Amino acid sequence: MIAPDKHLQTDHGPITAVTPRLMGFIIGSVLSLSVVYYGIGRCITRSPLNYLDYLVLTSVLALVITGGYQVFFWAQRNNYYLPTRCLHCRFDDYIPFRPSWVWPYSVVYMMMLGAVLGTIRSLQEGLYVMFSGILLLAVHSGFAMLFPCTVPKRYRQYTIEGPSTQLLYLIQRFDNKHSAFPSMHCSLGTFVGLLLYSRMPLPSAVFIALTPVACLLVKQHQIGDTVGGILLGGAMYCVVHATLGV
Repeated sequence: MIAPDKHLQTDHGPITAVTPRLMGFIIGSVLSLSVVYYGIGRCITRSPLNYLDYLVLTSVLALVITGGYQVFFWAQRNNYYLPTRCLHCRFDDYIPFRPSWVWPYSVVYMMMLGAVLGTIRSLQEGLYVMFSGILLLAVHSGFAMLFPCTVPKRYRQYTIEGPSTQLLYLIQRFDNKHSAFPSMHCSLGTFVGLLLYSRMPLPSAVFIALTPVACLLVKQHQIGDTVGGILLGGAMYCVVHATLGV
């Protein structure tokens, strides 16, 4: 693998500025996705919610994502005070670099996360699910601040050619390589997969299984990171399921 000529990622955290263009994109996405979720709820999951309910849930979700993630980004920008660890093991060296897996890592991943709103059956359930996501994000922020972990530098060295590596490079521009453990992809993927399992068993099981595979093949994480993420996501699901009934 050859290092890219340019890399806009810095050691001071991800690019998080909310520009007017980005805000317009968020507003447009909220309106578009609310229609998509309404269609999923009405046609596939037979949800009793109306379009206004989905518009409310989608709007609140957008605020949770754009606002709540600022806490995580702050932790990423300020996790340089403690020693940074690398949980690399020799078994990680046997895993090849397959940039084409960036598509399930990103596109399929986002589609499955969005599918949660399409299965919501009440506003209360929707708010509980979002609150559960906030709890999970808070735990990750704590890990990012108190237990910073990274991946080997060679994982970010590759030739940018074709749409797969271009997309991976774009993702890494907004990524902080000092927050590798536990894998948020795996924790959120496991958590969401378990939430969806009762209503979409087969797609959910495949999603839970493929998420850590994609994380490893695009070299965003190591085996220890993915295992930690799976365990965290499963534990968080058990907690919120027992306390909130989600």
